[in-house]
Amino acid sequence: MEHRSTPGGVEEHRATPGVIEEHRATPGGVEEHRATPGGVEEHRSTPGGVEEHRSTPGGVEEHRSTPGVIEEHTATPGVIEEHRATPGVIEEHRATPGVIEEHRATPGVIEEHRATPGGVEEHRSTPGVIEEHRATPGVIEEHKSTPGVIEEHRATPGVIEEHRATPGVIEEHRATPRGVKETEDQSLCAYVS
Repeated sequence: MEHRSTPGGVEEHRATPGVIEEHRATPGGVEEHRATPGGVEEHRSTPGGVEEHRSTPGGVEEHRSTPGVIEEHTATPGVIEEHRATPGVIEEHRATPGVIEEHRATPGVIEEHRATPGGVEEHRSTPGVIEEHRATPGVIEEHKSTPGVIEEHRATPGVIEEHRATPGVIEEHRATPRGVKETEDQSLCAYVS
């Protein structure tokens, strides 16, 4: 999965087979989140909600945050974790064995994201970016959006997907088979070997 959106709730999110993912968002709640197989992850965000979070296989973790970011983070063996951060960038993130995760962020870009084994996911966000996205094993999906949210969504077998959103909440969402390289925009192309 690759997800990118620009200022006004800027973020980039990518996840490839084996639960490797990277999540980034820029100033105004800047964060970067990466997780690798076995539950290894690194999470960082810059001023205005600065934090750095890292955890290794088995739930071993290191977490740091700076002033302005009140947060609570707990993680247990098997990569079960809960992450919360308050004012400026209020979010809740949970992930359980098998890559089941839920991610929520409030005001500005309120969203909820869940993904289950096989690449099953549900994504929701509220006012400003109201959307609901669900996909089940084999890439069976349902996608809904409300007024003010112009979007395009495509997903194909393999559950590798790319998601992009630009200012004004205009977004395009696509998913391609494993090994497929998107060439429409080389700067945002995704390739999985």
